[in-house]
Amino acid sequence: MKWLVLSILVSCASAGHQAFVEHFQGEVYIFKPKSNTAIGKIPVLVRRTVDPEAGEIMEELWQPDYKNRTLKEVITNFVQTSTPGHFNVSDPQKTFKGKVHFQGTPWGWEEWRYAIRQKNGSIIRGIGQFEGKQMLTMKHFFDTKGKNIWVLRERLEEIDAVAFKQKKSALMRQLRERVMKPSGTP
Repeated sequence: MKWLVLSILVSCASAGHQAFVEHFQGEVYIFKPKSNTAIGKIPVLVRRTVDPEAGEIMEELWQPDYKNRTLKEVITNFVQTSTPGHFNVSDPQKTFKGKVHFQGTPWGWEEWRYAIRQKNGSIIRGIGQFEGKQMLTMKHFFDTKGKNIWVLRERLEEIDAVAFKQKKSALMRQLRERVMKPSGTP
């Protein structure tokens, strides 16, 4: 009986730490530094696979590749360090690496800050937060000399897996049919 109670307690304790997937749709707005007027916007889709037990997050972002009329995928892998809420981040192609620090409820974080160095030496610094079902970020892109050259603001809304699949298919169809064109992107 003692083992049964212990087994149930262990099962209940780990149940809150099971992997889960979140889906988002939205847009990235492009700004010049110190400007409040967007010079372009790009539709994006994001799928986040969060695995507390493994201490990992995989973020897959899809955005239009207008030239090739397809969706470009960018994968960011987050691996938790020995400090809770602190992660090393990189992509499989090793084009960037950096650090992210989440704040708030573990594995349900409300805010984060990050610093990422790209392979070419440029730096991305930013902040993010969840507001209800929205994910909001602001990223500053600095050239290799430290000059802020772009600011990106993301506004993403959480959607379910079915809507995500439909949005992704619709985006691909629009690109193939050349219905979608860049919106003032640099």
